[in-house]
Amino acid sequence: MLTSDQIALCLAYQQCIDEESDPMGDMIVLARKDATCCMCGQLALAGTHHRVETARVDGVPRSCRYCELCCAAMAESWEDDGAEVERRVALFREVPA
Repeated sequence: MLTSDQIALCLAYQQCIDEESDPMGDMIVLARKDATCCMCGQLALAGTHHRVETARVDGVPRSCRYCELCCAAMAESWEDDGAEVERRVALFREVPA
C-alpha cells in the first residue's frame, strides 16, 4: 500500500497521456479489479493502489492506469532522478506481444 506521502509525490509527477491532451482527472484509487499498467505493461492487481489519469485526446476520453509499483516509482523519482521509472518503463518493452 502507498503511504499518503507517496500518493502526494506520485500525483505531483507529471505523467501525461499526451502533451496535446486536455486533462480531465488524475487520482489514486484502491482498485476493485485487475487492469494492465500503462507504464510497465504488467498486471495491476485488484486491492492495490492504482493511479488513474483521464484526458480528452482529439476529443475522445482516454484513461491510463498505473500499478502500485509504478506509482511508487513515480514518487521515488523525486529522489532518484527517475531511475526507477525508467526501469519500470523498460519492463513494458519486455512484455510478450
